[in-house]
Amino acid sequence: MPGASEFITREFLSSYNEQFSVAARDPETAFKPFQVDKDLRSVFCNKETRKVGGAQTFSYAGEIYLMDKARGYLFRNVHVLLHDGGRTDFEIYGKKVSVTWMNQARTEIILTAAARASNPHERIDGFN
Repeated sequence: MPGASEFITREFLSSYNEQFSVAARDPETAFKPFQVDKDLRSVFCNKETRKVGGAQTFSYAGEIYLMDKARGYLFRNVHVLLHDGGRTDFEIYGKKVSVTWMNQARTEIILTAAARASNPHERIDGFN
């Protein structure tokens, strides 16, 4: 196969480029220089989007998270950034935000309080 590389470089590529190349609409380069202040960890990661609910909470992977600071995040998109190595970050509008993971006990308390508020006379097993 030593002749294959020579065939591709001398004959095939020139005829292929002649047949399929198209002139660019804009002769200016589309290259954009790298932003030095850009955090590459937020670029090279898996991203998922969640929506902040009415209690300033959102769910991800079966867990509920509470926004640490209520800054008008209601119904905003939270981007969950899953980094190589297991680290998870959360961003809104490209800014990192801190959240608190709500364990099951805290979740039950909140849900129970919400249920009592909606019907204060209804019996809830284990809480009355």
